[in-house]
Amino acid sequence: MGIYRKILIIYIYVIISFILLEIIFIIFISPYFLIRYISFNDDIHISKEDILSISGIKPNTYYYNADISIYEKNIMKDLRVKNVKIKLKFPNMISINIERRVPVATAYENINGSFVYYFIASDGVILEKSKDLIYDLPIISGLNLTGSEVGDFLEDGMLTIIKNLNYVKINQNTLYNLISEINFLKLNFYDYKIILYIKNIYNKILIRMDMDLISVMHKVFMISNLLKERFDIVDLRSGDIILLGEN
Repeated sequence: MGIYRKILIIYIYVIISFILLEIIFIIFISPYFLIRYISFNDDIHISKEDILSISGIKPNTYYYNADISIYEKNIMKDLRVKNVKIKLKFPNMISINIERRVPVATAYENINGSFVYYFIASDGVILEKSKDLIYDLPIISGLNLTGSEVGDFLEDGMLTIIKNLNYVKINQNTLYNLISEINFLKLNFYDYKIILYIKNIYNKILIRMDMDLISVMHKVFMISNLLKERFDIVDLRSGDIILLGEN
C-alpha cells in the first residue's frame, strides 16, 4: 500500500506540475497574449506609424506587460495631440482614441520685411511656425510674438479671443469662414480696440442683404465675446465689411 501511495503522490505531483507549466506557457510564452490588434479612431489625420512610434508600443508586447499610462504620456508629448485615451482589451488588443489639435487662427510677425506665420490651436498653443501661409484661417494681427516658438502658449488675454473664435467655428462655421482678420490695436497698457475684418463678399450678395448678414454676425460675435459693446463702423465702400468693438 505504501508503494502505491507514493506512486499516486508522484503521479498527482507530475500532473499538477504539468498543468502549472501549461498555465505558465499560456500566460507568459504563448503568442495568444501578444498584442496583435491596435485600433484607432477615425479622422485623426496623424499616421498610425507615427502614433505607434511616439507611443512606445513595441512589437511582441504581451498583454500583461502593456503600460497604457506610459503610452498616453508619450503620445501627449506630440503637439498635434490635444488628448488621448488608451484602453487595453483582453486578451490581445489596444484601442487608441486621439483628439487632435487643429489650428483655428494664424498670427504673424514682420521680421525685416519677411513674414513669419504662427498657426495657433484652440487652446492657444502654437502648433507650427512657417515662412509660408499654408492654411486658410482667420488672421490675428497686432500681437507681439517676438521670441515665440512652437509649443509656446499665447498670453491669457489673447487666449480668450482664440477660445471665443473657436466657439464661432464650432457653432457658426459659415461665419467663421467669413472672418478675414482680427486686429488688436493697442490703445494703452490695458486697453485695446478689436477690429474685425470680414472677407470680401460685396460681389457675392445683394446690398439689401448686407445689413441682415451683418446683424447675424454681430449677434454671434457678441455672444462669443469676439466684440465688446456695440460696433460703430460698417464700411462697405471697398467691398470689405469692418466691425469695430472696444475692450
